[in-house]
Amino acid sequence: MALLAGSTAAAQAFIVLLSPVLTRLYGPREFGVFGMFTAGVLVLNTIDSARYEIAIPLPREEEKAEQLLVLCCVLVFVTGALLELAVHFWGTKACDLLQVPVLAPFLWLLPASMVSAGLIEAFSYFAIRKQAFRAVAQSRLAQSAVQNVVQCTLGLTGIGAIGLLIGDTLSRTAAAVTLARGAGLRRHLRCFSPVELRRRAAEYLRFPRLNAPATLLNIAALQLPFLAVPFFFGMEQAGSYFLAYRILFLPSTLVGNAVSNVFFSKAAAAEKDGTDIEGVTTKISLGLMAMFLPLYVALALAGNPVFQFVFGPKWGSAGLYARLLTPAAFAAAVASPLSTLLVVKDRLGQSLALTVLDLAARCLAIAVGVHFQSLWLTVVLISAFGTLVPCFALILFLRWAGVKLTPLAKKSGLIAWRNVPLFAVVGVAATFGPPLLATFVLVGMVALSCWLSSAFIKDLATAS
Repeated sequence: MALLAGSTAAAQAFIVLLSPVLTRLYGPREFGVFGMFTAGVLVLNTIDSARYEIAIPLPREEEKAEQLLVLCCVLVFVTGALLELAVHFWGTKACDLLQVPVLAPFLWLLPASMVSAGLIEAFSYFAIRKQAFRAVAQSRLAQSAVQNVVQCTLGLTGIGAIGLLIGDTLSRTAAAVTLARGAGLRRHLRCFSPVELRRRAAEYLRFPRLNAPATLLNIAALQLPFLAVPFFFGMEQAGSYFLAYRILFLPSTLVGNAVSNVFFSKAAAAEKDGTDIEGVTTKISLGLMAMFLPLYVALALAGNPVFQFVFGPKWGSAGLYARLLTPAAFAAAVASPLSTLLVVKDRLGQSLALTVLDLAARCLAIAVGVHFQSLWLTVVLISAFGTLVPCFALILFLRWAGVKLTPLAKKSGLIAWRNVPLFAVVGVAATFGPPLLATFVLVGMVALSCWLSSAFIKDLATAS
């Protein structure tokens, strides 16, 4: 976990440090196009290998895992070829239907980006099985470095939104190549007969049958605003929302994925061995709360001045959206890494139900916001529903792991209580001080708060 968390922290720092440069090289309109493109990639990535990749860590026999890996690669390339044909014949018509013709000239990049994303997923799960966490860490660093360097370099030429998209596509390709080399996949990507691959596909059919729809609906729920906001509120507002979401959910996504990968490996091993996972689930839950509570409360207090100072005056609305979304970001940061228990405990039916609930809530939020023609109200409702659903899911995850909720709640309260004085300092600086002071106070207080909370969690782990 230290290896993955360290690498993802470095990748995150690289992205955060260069984000102010990107927001000065590209405007809200370009970021709106970038948001729609990445939303499309993420939605397509849920179906390109039919979710067989998450079954890779589960078989006891090594040959079965290798067959699943090859099956995923075949499915990804076949899906990519079909997508290329669809883009060629119907891409422009689809953009016109969605009232985003500005996206049509860039669709040729979509199949390549989706294929790279699909390979990253398959390779990552095989690396998790092998506990080759160093390879996963290196791939994330490579993806972050390539994306930011290419996007900044192309942005200096004034190339426009295509610079953001090319950087994103090349970064995924670099991550896939790095992961393949680091995990030594050449030794495992053997040629299996179609009969063997069909046998593995039939054996793990429950994953495309149950988990694929759940994952597709989950990603659709998360990416729905990036598709709906440009349609109903315009591309510039979509760009501001995308920047706020990207910055706000960046820590939880990167660090949460690192924690999720390690937790999945440990939980799957414990389930196969019949051992208890209550202890590791408790410590990871408290650790996530201690890590993310200071950050998101501080951003809720000082989001506006910090965003305007760091990203430029034209991104003031992004700061407002970030403040509104902080409760949802915090809830997702704690609940998402534990969601692998749905696979470990074979709760795929519950996974589908939770996803349908989340998607329905987000559709309701957007429908109400569109009815009142208010993007502010839309974001408020997205944040409210995006907080309630993960909290409900978190309670289910903890109960499945055998965690006692009352002692956990008391320890979580102690973490929050220790941060109250620091939150007061951030609030005063944001309210009465200039943006520069608010930014420095926020960074300093968050660092100090995380250190104090981490020390608390370390003492807790030692005592247990």
